[in-house]
Amino acid sequence: MKLRRILLAAAAVGILTATTAAPAAAETPRQRGWNVQFATPDGWFRAVIVDPESVTRIDAALAAGERYLGIPNGVMVRGNGGVNRGHDWHLVDVELVDMTIELCDGTAAYVDEHLDDWMREVGRYCPWSAELVSLRTVFV
Repeated sequence: MKLRRILLAAAAVGILTATTAAPAAAETPRQRGWNVQFATPDGWFRAVIVDPESVTRIDAALAAGERYLGIPNGVMVRGNGGVNRGHDWHLVDVELVDMTIELCDGTAAYVDEHLDDWMREVGRYCPWSAELVSLRTVFV
């Protein structure tokens, strides 16, 4: 009887351990990206860039000692997204490009001052004058 309880307890512990320990392969790998701060002539903004081609572009610019990354181009969403503090908007699906249409060009302060119109009529932000201020690696 005592042996049976010990075996049942051991089996229960084994089952419990097997059900609570998640295999490492089941974890979703996190994607490396960059949290980048850009300056425009009258203000600044932050964006998270995880687009693989843009991440590679940033890596290459850093390796070469360059500060020019290209033009940030992203879809505008209301709220700071936890990234663009100090603003009532943030960018998603951000990529770095060499050219954009003029319609989405502007300064951070102009976007802040005309946010409703910008969201309704443009919907994207691609400041040609954006200059790199700082960046840090992020995992999402």
